[in-house]
Amino acid sequence: MKKTLFIVAAVVLSFTACQKELVPSTEFNIKATREACIDSKASVTDAGAFTWTAGDAIGIYNGSSFNTLTTSTSGETVTFTGTVAGTPQTCAIFPATIAKTPSSVSLPASYTWKEGDAPTPMYAEYNASALAFKHLGGLIKVSIVGVPASAIKFVFEADKDITGEFDITSGEISSSALTDKGSVEFTFAAGTAPAMNFYVPVPVGSYTMKVSFKDASDT
Repeated sequence: MKKTLFIVAAVVLSFTACQKELVPSTEFNIKATREACIDSKASVTDAGAFTWTAGDAIGIYNGSSFNTLTTSTSGETVTFTGTVAGTPQTCAIFPATIAKTPSSVSLPASYTWKEGDAPTPMYAEYNASALAFKHLGGLIKVSIVGVPASAIKFVFEADKDITGEFDITSGEISSSALTDKGSVEFTFAAGTAPAMNFYVPVPVGSYTMKVSFKDASDT
């Protein structure tokens, strides 16, 4: 994964590069650990961004669609459970909500902010005894001190497409060669915190970007 460090005023943006491990299991109780980040430019312990959280869901492809398996616990190692209608094959994708086809995912344009939440796109080729998840793209961490008390929305804008449907090629989703602008919004309650961390999933690539806040009147 290409690593890039951007510094914009008090905002630090960094791609993370990680390694993975998945503990094999049987049937559809899948015990998993998310990839452990080793990039010194990005801390994951400050917000626990790379541990599983109760409610996390993976999508298992059954030959025609994706079935969702969820976890009810949090931690470095959890068990995903659920029912797969049909024959499991091809792949598993995390988070389940971005899965479109076995060879494509769709990155959202909006999120509801939650401390430490990092919906990092990952992919695993299906194997009856083990799933080895790998990152599909980059993750940009934006840390801001002095969030306006009236702010209810954080906006991240880039000079390339960072939302919508992307093909999976050679194990990753790549940014468009076009200069179409893309943006991602995170919404939250006014006065949430004077300092906040935002984790933005993006295709691997080089970007020119800017960030801003908006209040209830969209100013």
